[in-house]
Amino acid sequence: MLKTSKSVIPAKPRRVPW
Repeated sequence: MLKTSKSVIPAKPRRVPW
Protein backbone atom coordinates (compact mmCIF):
# COMPACT_ATOMS: atom_id res chain seq x y z
CA MET A 1 0.00 0.00 0.00
CA LEU A 2 2.43 2.65 1.20
CA LYS A 3 6.01 2.44 0.05
CA THR A 4 8.24 3.31 2.96
CA SER A 5 11.54 3.02 1.10
CA LYS A 6 13.05 6.09 2.73
CA SER A 7 12.44 7.81 6.05
CA VAL A 8 8.82 8.53 5.24
CA ILE A 9 6.15 8.82 7.90
CA PRO A 10 2.78 7.74 6.45
CA ALA A 11 0.74 10.39 8.26
CA LYS A 12 -2.06 10.22 5.70
CA PRO A 13 -3.24 7.36 3.47
CA ARG A 14 -1.62 8.79 0.35
CA ARG A 15 0.80 7.43 -2.25
CA VAL A 16 4.37 8.49 -1.65
CA PRO A 17 6.02 10.38 -4.54
CA TRP A 18 8.81 7.78 -4.61
